Amino acid sequence: RHGQIETQRQLRPDVTLPQQFTAPSAHESRNQTPVADTGDAEFWHGFQDAQLSALVDQALKTNNDLQAALAHYDSSNALLRAAKLDRYPTATMNAQGGRQQIGESQAYGYSPVSRFFSAGMDASWELDFWGRVRHNIEAQRVLASASANDLAALQVTIVGDVASAYMDL
Repeated sequence: RHGQIETQRQLRPDVTLPQQFTAPSAHESRNQTPVADTGDAEFWHGFQDAQLSALVDQALKTNNDLQAALAHYDSSNALLRAAKLDRYPTATMNAQGGRQQIGESQAYGYSPVSRFFSAGMDASWELDFWGRVRHNIEAQRVLASASANDLAALQVTIVGDVASAYMDL
C-alpha cells in the first residue's frame, strides 16, 4: 500500500498555480460574448447517406420545439432592436379634425355648421446619464445571444438523436 501512494505521488504533474485568482475586468467580460460553436453544423453529410439526410431535414423542418426556439430567438432579436431605439429621440404627432352641425334654433345667428381641427407634436429624449439605456441594450444583447445558443444546441440535439437512432436501426 505504501508503494501505491508513492507511485501516485510520482505520477502527479507539477503545476505552478498563481498566488491569487482574479476576475476578468468589466471591459474584458463585456467584449467576450459567448457564441455557440457549431463545429460541423452538417456533420451527417459525411456519412454520405441520402436517407439519413432526408430524415434529418424532415426532423429539423417538423420539430415543434425547434420552431418554438426559433420564435423565441426572433422575439429576443426584436426586443434587442426595440431596446436600441431608446438611444434616439422619440417624436409623436397627432391630429384631429371634425365637423359639427347643430339645429338652426340653437345657432343664435351663427352658422349651424362648425369645423374644428387640432394638431400636436411631442418630442422627448432621455439622456443616458446613469446608463439605463446602455445596460438595457447590453442585457438584451446577452439574452439574444443566449437564445441563439439555445437554438443551436437544440438543433445539434435533434440531429444527434436522429443520427443515433438511424445508426442503431
